[in-house]
Parts: sequence; C-alpha cells; structure tokens
Amino acid sequence: MTTRLLICLTLCSLYTTGCLSGTTAKTEPASPVALNPDAIGTEPATPATLGDLHLSLAKPSYGLNEPIPLDMTIQVGKFDLLVPYATVTSRGAFAKLVVKNNLGQVIVPKPPITFPAKTKTVMWEDKVVSCIQGTELKAGQVRKPSLKDLKSYYKLGPGDYTLQVLMELKVYREIFAPEPPEVLEIKNEIQIVQADTVMPDDMKERMIRNLEKEIEGLRSAEAAQLDGTYLLKDSFRGAATLESNIVPLTIQ
Repeated sequence: MTTRLLICLTLCSLYTTGCLSGTTAKTEPASPVALNPDAIGTEPATPATLGDLHLSLAKPSYGLNEPIPLDMTIQVGKFDLLVPYATVTSRGAFAKLVVKNNLGQVIVPKPPITFPAKTKTVMWEDKVVSCIQGTELKAGQVRKPSLKDLKSYYKLGPGDYTLQVLMELKVYREIFAPEPPEVLEIKNEIQIVQADTVMPDDMKERMIRNLEKEIEGLRSAEAAQLDGTYLLKDSFRGAATLESNIVPLTIQ
C-alpha cells in the first residue's frame, strides 16, 4: 500500500511545479455503517406500520397422507428495517406458528420449528462486539418464506384446524461494517488525486476509477469473511409482534 501511495505521489508531482496542491485528509477510525438510523420515523412504530403477514394454503382440504405445504407473504410496511435474518427466512418465519383443533386447543409441534440465528463475537477497536446475522427489509418489499410440509412438525389426524403465525419482529439500528484500514488509505490517495489542480482530468478519472475498484474488492472480501450481513446487538431498537390472518385447514 505504501509503495502504491509513493507512485501516486510521484505521478502527481509530474504535473506540478513544486509541492502537491491540496492537503491529505486525516485518517479517521473505522465506524459501523448506520443504515437509515431514523427509518422508523417520528411516528410510533406499530405492527401495522412495520409490516403485514399473510398465510395461505394451496387448497382448504388435504388427505391424511398428503403433504401440506404452507406459504407466507411478508409485506414490509412504510419503513426500511434491519431485522434478524432467521426471523424472516425459510422455516424461521414459522417459528411461532399456532395450530388449533376444532376445540380451540393448541397443538404443540414436535419437533419445534426452529431456524437458529447465526451470531458472531469479534474484536473491533479494542473491544468485544456481539453481532447477529441480519437482513435489510426495504419499505414495500415482499418476502415469501414457505414450509414444505406442516406434517413434518405436527401430528394431525382427520379433522378441522386453524393456522396462524405470530412473529416477533426485532428491529436494529446498525449493521456491523467497519472499513478495513486499507480502504481508508486508498480514500486518502483519492483525495490527493482530486486535490491536484494541474493533472489532466482524464488521468485523474482513470486513477480514481482504479482506486475505487480496489475499494470495492476490499469491501467484498470483508463481507465474505463476515458470512453475510451482521447487526450490532447493542443497536437493538425494539420489537413488535405481527399477526397473520387465520387460515382454516381440513384433513380428511
């Protein structure tokens, strides 16, 4: 990195009569990138504003030995949200599925429907930081998790049932995404090139474009090491319980 910086300075000096014009920006310590810190806005965050759940079956009646696939549509509300990945993905979205028989009795799943959340504990700025794998839900976005077969978790005989999902949606404020030190150095190099008043514009553009590509590569490598998006546990903002519609089911 130091060698490339010296080369960059040498090229700039070819187009100046003395010292480089402009100044070198001070390198600031890396900090987590906050995505929409005020995403929930000034109005109270309620289940209705966070999102809507819609549960559905392909048909209302199934045979005793027939698999029962269950689909869910998650319609995100008016705000961008940072939430745990496991809560809205695959079978994790059905972790709090409530199945009742015709007497209103709750049937307990065996085994429980689970999708463990990935967590990481890392050292960052000389302190231990706890993170949980997360995802960003954009306002208005639709996600469609599904359960392959209800009978994989519930022992259901002939009769009438109702299905409903209760989802505890935890919202976080920040993604853990510290800038690698190399990225900060390259940003300084870009500022040096931008500050030069003599270098031809086409050469500036080429140098800046190449440096920006290096930044993209470094960020991709950092993201790969984290194995996805991770949320700072300390940035937990609050939670709300979303309730889906109630779906009738008949097993013959």
